[in-house]
Amino acid sequence: MEVRVRPYSSGDRAGVRAIVLATADRGRPGGWLFPHPEVTADLLTRYYTDFEPDSSWVAESEGTLVGYTSGSVHPERHRRIMRRQVIPRAVLWSLLRGALWHRRSWQWAGAVALTALRYGRPPAIPEELYPAHIHVNVLPSARGHSVGKALADRFLTHAAEAGCAGVYAKVHGDNRPARRFFSQLGFSPLLRYAWVLPESETYRPGFTVVYARPL
Repeated sequence: MEVRVRPYSSGDRAGVRAIVLATADRGRPGGWLFPHPEVTADLLTRYYTDFEPDSSWVAESEGTLVGYTSGSVHPERHRRIMRRQVIPRAVLWSLLRGALWHRRSWQWAGAVALTALRYGRPPAIPEELYPAHIHVNVLPSARGHSVGKALADRFLTHAAEAGCAGVYAKVHGDNRPARRFFSQLGFSPLLRYAWVLPESETYRPGFTVVYARPL
């Protein structure tokens, strides 16, 4: 497979959103995560495509996007925009389209409540050591061709040039390929925290591992 890695451009937005919906659930399709796939795509990609596009790269094969990397080298700005713009708009969008009457919405509310009751707040990431964070998503058809590494290398270089002391990535605990991928890139487990997510008729417990790498 011949793949070209290049900087993200505004014309790639739809392709990036399609890839995240195809890989959002531990590398598998994740459109089910919320009542509307557009909400999933907004929450997982809108900040990076609309507010910090210079920290994103895409992988292209035969004119089609097969992967991307995104992230942020501005942690405070990322938090502020997510809280004030991205999340409120996604919530409003859902409500206007009847999310209150959708069973999945109430399952998510229950999952959030159960997570808080059982596990409390997740531990804080030491941003003075690891201010940048990264996401890498590659379609199944392009895996095994070093596409993810080529994408990640671009972001790591960008973060180092931006003066970041380190980078972290959050990985589902049962996503072994992703955990192996970040380990091979020189990341090490920094911390982990538990959560509860809705699944079918019940909830599934799980955990997230935060991998980190100094630059």
